[in-house]
Amino acid sequence: MTRRIIMLALGCIGIAAATVLLLRPAVREAPAAIAVPRVAVALGRIEPLGDTITLAGPQGNRSGRIAQLLVEQGQQVTAGQALAVMDNAAALTGQFEQARASARQRQARIAQRVVEMEAEEAALGAALVQERATRDRARWELERTQRLERGGVLREAALIDRRLALDVAEQKVASAELSLARAQRRDVDGRRLEEAVLIAEREMATATLAQMEQEAALATLRAPAAGRVLRINTRPGEVPGSDGVLLMGDTSRMRVRAEVFESDVPMVSPGQRVRITSRALPEPLHGEVAWIGLRVGRQTILREDPAATLDARVVEVMIGLDAASSARVAGLSGLQVRAHFGARLPLGWIQLAHQPGRFAMALSGVAAAVTLVFMQLGFMNMIFDTTVMVHRLLRADLVLVSPAFRDVTSSGTIPRRRVVQALGVDGVADAEALYTATRDWVKPDGERGTLLLLGVRPDFAAFSDPAISAQQSLLTQPGSILLDAGARGDYRAVLAGLARGEDWRTEMGARAVTVVGRFRLGSSFGNEGVLITSDDTLQALAMNRAAAAPNIGLIRLAPGADLRRVQAAIAASLDPADARVLTHAEFVQHTRGFMVRNSPIAIVFGFGLVVGLVVGAMVVTQILTADVQEHMAEYATFKAMGFSNRRILAIVYEQSMLLAALGFPIGLACALGIYELIRAAVAMPITMPFARVAMVFAATFIMCALAGTLATRRARRVDPADVF
Repeated sequence: MTRRIIMLALGCIGIAAATVLLLRPAVREAPAAIAVPRVAVALGRIEPLGDTITLAGPQGNRSGRIAQLLVEQGQQVTAGQALAVMDNAAALTGQFEQARASARQRQARIAQRVVEMEAEEAALGAALVQERATRDRARWELERTQRLERGGVLREAALIDRRLALDVAEQKVASAELSLARAQRRDVDGRRLEEAVLIAEREMATATLAQMEQEAALATLRAPAAGRVLRINTRPGEVPGSDGVLLMGDTSRMRVRAEVFESDVPMVSPGQRVRITSRALPEPLHGEVAWIGLRVGRQTILREDPAATLDARVVEVMIGLDAASSARVAGLSGLQVRAHFGARLPLGWIQLAHQPGRFAMALSGVAAAVTLVFMQLGFMNMIFDTTVMVHRLLRADLVLVSPAFRDVTSSGTIPRRRVVQALGVDGVADAEALYTATRDWVKPDGERGTLLLLGVRPDFAAFSDPAISAQQSLLTQPGSILLDAGARGDYRAVLAGLARGEDWRTEMGARAVTVVGRFRLGSSFGNEGVLITSDDTLQALAMNRAAAAPNIGLIRLAPGADLRRVQAAIAASLDPADARVLTHAEFVQHTRGFMVRNSPIAIVFGFGLVVGLVVGAMVVTQILTADVQEHMAEYATFKAMGFSNRRILAIVYEQSMLLAALGFPIGLACALGIYELIRAAVAMPITMPFARVAMVFAATFIMCALAGTLATRRARRVDPADVF
């Protein structure tokens, strides 16, 4: 199995080396022909999404000159904000005040006249009553005179006088009634006729007041909506012309009004993505087609070329810019741009896929580099993880170790009294000593193997694995041990027997031992596996081991106890010369950090990682350099067409990113396969965490980007005049 792993790794490295040698651009082949799809390009102008607004001052007799300009070009304004003041503002304001005073005077006159008319009406009513009384008296006098005349007391002449007096009285009553009726006459709204006339005159004055108010308000030019001042057409002292005082619009959202040639209209559709370019813009803008015009007209946006046609037939197309593009060109209304309709041509992919053999070799080179990097990281972390594998298995809040402690196999010893001493500290619930030793034993095939032996009091739950805690009671019998099912070697028959309830006996240190249970942990570089037994059995199996000198002290705290406070209290009671106290996390990090700092493992595997990245970079550089060399004429043509260096280099970078994106999954799959082979061959835990995948993924893209940078040196220096 190990031989197959070595051969597979050598094969990956050989593929990478062969790729570097085979892909040297020694012979220039015929350049690949690239089929360019048809793309519509149209001229256009940038403008605010809600159209532009031209603000003009008062017209006709009320027009005037600009007296004061209150804003500057490019300034953002709010709705209703004053923008400019006309020179006739004072006169119009005076006329408005005069009209308002006249309206108030008419209102007061109406109120005064209404009071007068009410008094007159009351007087007429009183006069009518008096006249009626006079008439009634004249009628009574007439009747009395008639009776006297019939009695012969008075003559007929007296009767005539009384009749004349009655006629006069009745005429006066009729006249008073007519006057009162005229005073009480109302219109359809129930108002006196004279009052209605006065109210009509007041309403006319009010209308004149409103007109004067509007004319006075027009003397101060205000923004009809929020927006930006795009252009100022009239300065102080000038009379606004046909262009108005200023031009404004809402530049928070911008659009492009493009004129597409009638032959290119079938290539444009609503919602289509559009790329907008201009010499004034370092980066292109992006947007979508909002709507397409319904009529064909003459071109109004002309190119800079003086020989350009002036009678082209075009259709207006409106393009809405996205938020990021709108923010970039908020201050560039009216800028002439080019709108590119159609999908972007994947030149990088076309050039890679044109030669499948070279493309396959390139992917194999990148995959080999990725596999090599994964192997280096996997081996290095496997060593570090197996070093602290037993550390993580122990169940303790605090750990007592020797000052000379490095790892479990080189741990030194501590006085047992230090463990007992820790039990007296407030907050400690339990503590026990752990003994370690490395011993040989006879494996099922008759060969000897080296295993790490852990001994602890059987009734102390020293391990975090529930399977071990459930079987610790079996260790009370001398010579009883628990076997690591992940130990290196063929223990299948033993494990099968344990599953059937059968014990397995073997020899360790010239003493007979019995395997009574199993658990799974795994082997390490120093040991083939781990055995767990009681502290008494370990002292019997190990030579010259005293119970007073354990290797590690395991301390568990009471619920709610402060870890750091208890640690500090125990440390204060210890002698630093023979023991120190660590938290479980510090216990694990101490050994891992010691391995990283004092062993050559990190340096060796780090060097292998760098070699893998360098090999991958060399492969990608050779491929891209050869491709650039073969298509130098095309790159020169692009430059002659006006393409910038950035756009040309983007093609090469696209190729490098494609190689990284496609080569990485292949390398990851190879690494996962090799991990599985190693896990089965050496029974050691080798894993693929997500953080490692993300790190190698980023490193692969950086590697390919650097290779693309090296490969584009000639493309940056190419001159169309030299090529053609």
